[in-house]
Amino acid sequence: MDAYSGCRAWLRSSSGQFGWLLCSGLLGFAASIATTLAVSFSSGCIVPDPLYCASSAECAQKQETSDGVMQVCHPSKHTCVPFPVGACFVDSDCTSPTASRCDVGANHCVACRVGDSSDKSCAGLGLGAKTQCLEVAGVAQCIECQQNLDCSSDRPICDGGKCRGCKEHIDCEGTLNCEGGVTCTDSMVCIRDGDLPEGRAGSCAWNGPGSTGRIVYAHNTNASCSDTDPAFGFRFSEPVCNLTRAFTLARDTGRRYVRVLGTNYDPVNAPILYGNFSFIGAPSKNNPAIATMKGRGLLFDVQDTGRLTIEQLDMTEQNVDATALSCSGNGADKVPGLSLQRSILRGSTTPAFPNAGTAAIRLNECSARIEQSIIGVSRLSEAMSPSMAPAHGVGIRISDGTQSTKTSYYIENNLIAGNISTAIDLAGAIQPTQKFLIRFNTIAYNGRQPSPRVGGLRCTPMATPKPQVSSNILFGNFTINASQIQLGEGCSFASNVVGSADSCAEPGLRKNNPEFDESFVLKDNPANRACCIDQAMPAMGETFPQLDLLFQTRPSGVSYDIGAFELKQP
Repeated sequence: MDAYSGCRAWLRSSSGQFGWLLCSGLLGFAASIATTLAVSFSSGCIVPDPLYCASSAECAQKQETSDGVMQVCHPSKHTCVPFPVGACFVDSDCTSPTASRCDVGANHCVACRVGDSSDKSCAGLGLGAKTQCLEVAGVAQCIECQQNLDCSSDRPICDGGKCRGCKEHIDCEGTLNCEGGVTCTDSMVCIRDGDLPEGRAGSCAWNGPGSTGRIVYAHNTNASCSDTDPAFGFRFSEPVCNLTRAFTLARDTGRRYVRVLGTNYDPVNAPILYGNFSFIGAPSKNNPAIATMKGRGLLFDVQDTGRLTIEQLDMTEQNVDATALSCSGNGADKVPGLSLQRSILRGSTTPAFPNAGTAAIRLNECSARIEQSIIGVSRLSEAMSPSMAPAHGVGIRISDGTQSTKTSYYIENNLIAGNISTAIDLAGAIQPTQKFLIRFNTIAYNGRQPSPRVGGLRCTPMATPKPQVSSNILFGNFTINASQIQLGEGCSFASNVVGSADSCAEPGLRKNNPEFDESFVLKDNPANRACCIDQAMPAMGETFPQLDLLFQTRPSGVSYDIGAFELKQP
């Protein structure tokens, strides 16, 4: 290396962003470079080094070499150099669990070293405090966990070597670290957003008989269940047999969750007047089907300030033309709440029963969420049956008659099909409410018995603001004056699809004939792509549901599908 090149390389590495080229003459310092950045010469010149860089951002004008490889600033040489995929200067350049360490000599990412305490490369991946280098299936890699117990209570599930929050209740089966760092066995309950004042969504609820236990277990197909032993109900292995017993235990001990497994439970024979309760019938590893209830009369009755969540229950109302779920307050200071999620509500009313008009779900001065559920029948052939397939009189009826703005109603991502009279009846909701939203529902073949009421939707003529009805499919429902909608001027419509022969003329109603398979899922054909598939987008500031009735991600295509089902697309 000649004197000129050596001087330039030394200055680039020593002088930081003030790297200079000495182009001729004898070198002498009038003062230290670090304090004056001045260099004295007998003769010569000072020019900026065009190859110097202080950060990769300065290589922006040379982002790609001729072969397309990105360039970055070398950390010690301070020049722009090619940086192909897999290259590295330091461990932090390596982001793969199977290649977390930088081999500096080769500038290439390689696997961590098992058993080498000096290898800290796994710590920089952000997988968690317990991440370590272990050999899995013969491959050295950084993993956060090998089993659930390796994970903390806020992310209790070990999934592919990484800890995550629970998503389904079945995640919380077995022994793991439950909320608050307590180790528990067979919690069977994953805490959802908004469940608890403490938050803790994504953690598994703590069980057991202690004062902070959250859960009562009901399992009527477990031969050892007991409704008389006072110790039973607090552990999954020691359940009660009856839902009324489970509810009174939860109410009297201040527990939020009633975890239900089994079949053909009787109704909860007690009104829910106060407190906040969730009845969860989700599957377990040994019980692949959701829990079922059958009863005559009200299955659940929510009043006063009580709040009830029903999740993954298959319920049948055995009385003809009867109400199964009721939520009723006084609208002033007592507004109860009802949330129905991922459930099925079946009825026993056929078109042979005259004047069927009682609602399966009766909401009066209530705050309600009805989502991802089936109300009526679940098969197209049943909905189109002229006589025998049973369902309900009315699907949902809402009545708000007082001057309250505390109530709210969300009806979203549901299939409401085959009911004998009207699917959704809002005619009694005559007063202002906090929020009234009906969207992404498939409402089909209701009104199987001729009556003075339409089969699809009855709006309210007086409510202000108007109920918002958007992105629904109304098809095959009984018509009055050729319309599936009554009192349509009382609703605000956007992006709804109705039958092509409908006479309704309100803005926000598009006329097409969608085609369904036997489960009411949209077929992938030109007609459905023209009417319903990839046809809805949220307005500015609006959020759409992220999952459909089948718990599939929305959207699947470029936009959202209208109706309750999102067609799964490549």
